[in-house]
Amino acid sequence: MYYVEVESDKEITEVSALSVEFLNRVVQEYDELCEQMNGLVLKKKYKLLQILKTTHLPSNFVNKDITDPIAALLYMKTEISKAQNLASQRAAIVAKMEFIQHADRETDWYKESKKSGVIIQDERSIKVKILQKGLPKILRSLKAELGKRAEPFIYDEGDALNIVKHIEDMARGGEDLG
Repeated sequence: MYYVEVESDKEITEVSALSVEFLNRVVQEYDELCEQMNGLVLKKKYKLLQILKTTHLPSNFVNKDITDPIAALLYMKTEISKAQNLASQRAAIVAKMEFIQHADRETDWYKESKKSGVIIQDERSIKVKILQKGLPKILRSLKAELGKRAEPFIYDEGDALNIVKHIEDMARGGEDLG
């Protein structure tokens, strides 16, 4: 047997019966709660996507469709916990990958500027030269670290080792920045 707390006698139309207005209000409150739960699920999903983006993980395990808001919220909390754990495990390699990609972009900028005939001696060009001097060592270190892994290190939905090899080949084939 269920007991419902009512605010006045008007809500009880007869013994063990509730008024239509009261039932409509309950349905309205239920709908509002469901809407709030869906909002919480969306916030958690956004948080998870942000974690996946900053750690360069694929977002394929966010797309699970769960219709029950409570189950979806619990699922999102679990996935956020997993992603945060993975983020801490991946932090060092991700930082190195971001560094080499940045160095690669800056080198491309410098080469394009040089091709256009502009003589560049500003702070950015000096930084590019410094980046280029340290890049081979970081590439070798990262390549060795990724080569030891049993499973591929997924970075932006690709194998990080392949990305490193590609950047290494580009750096080897490039001209001297001196």
